[in-house]
Amino acid sequence: MELTIEVTTTQSDLYDYRLNRRYTSLLGILITMTGILIVANAIRTENLFISAIGFCLILFVPFIEFYILKKQLIQNSYRIKPVQYHMDEQGIKCTYINKKTESVMWEQVVKAGSTHSIFFLECKDGKTIILPRREVMNYLGEVIGMISKNISPEKVRIRL
Repeated sequence: MELTIEVTTTQSDLYDYRLNRRYTSLLGILITMTGILIVANAIRTENLFISAIGFCLILFVPFIEFYILKKQLIQNSYRIKPVQYHMDEQGIKCTYINKKTESVMWEQVVKAGSTHSIFFLECKDGKTIILPRREVMNYLGEVIGMISKNISPEKVRIRL
């Protein structure tokens, strides 16, 4: 089975992925939990200043991720242009608008997951393939079938 999809990943898709990655990482969880504990303690002791510090910790992660993403998009504007993905039994071939191509073998994928608006495939070399749901809705069954068939189940965390 082969599948070819052309997608355009937007800034909000990339931000959604970055937030998912950050909030599911140990550091993101620790920062958020620390902020929640500080706020809870500050409310209990009625200390508004300490409460404000806790809220800053909770809001710190999304603002930093947004800032880093904006900076990266300015440096690498090609990331928000259309990309054609050709999936087959061997892997995924990515063709960019400048006709540059890259191939990712299924064995290179270390994690497949989803958020409310994207599917993502993380690779060993740090590369990530992001497929916006709105772009793949017509091929949803084929995309999920291709991922499920070629990636071991313990690496797949896709929610529908």
